[in-house]
Amino acid sequence: MPATKSYLGLLLLALTLFGLGCASVPKGAKTLISRNANCPEKEMRFKEYSEHIVNGDGCGQRIQVVLTCPYGETQYSKKCVWRLVNDLKEQRLKARASLDFKCDAASLYIKPADALSWGIEGCGQSATYLWHCPTRTSGSDISVSSYTPSYSDECTWVMNSAR
Repeated sequence: MPATKSYLGLLLLALTLFGLGCASVPKGAKTLISRNANCPEKEMRFKEYSEHIVNGDGCGQRIQVVLTCPYGETQYSKKCVWRLVNDLKEQRLKARASLDFKCDAASLYIKPADALSWGIEGCGQSATYLWHCPTRTSGSDISVSSYTPSYSDECTWVMNSAR
């Protein structure tokens, strides 16, 4: 009987340590999310999807941030910063539409329809763009389940319709 109690005690200790130590979301990501949600951190729920993507839900808001690093730097570099995914997507859309519309990006107005389709207007033109990220497979077999990130350098806006 004492051996069973010690195994149970070790199991509880391991679960406690695992829950406290491994589920830590980076402070910079939490701060950026809660500030932009206008919601105290203690009222937010955070989920880290990888070492560089974090979601925050709370106060009626859902915000995602990504860790961006200068070329050649690792995620542990002090040069890396957390950025709002929607800000990065907006910058990319304005750059893309600026080329398509042949006008200055500062003249463009964006209206998100949902997470993957955004409308844009400016310079007497308008269009709807779709956010597209290539599917990554975990092996050479195409039928292997895949993971599509919500933001990566490989993602781009594709014009769906122009008016």
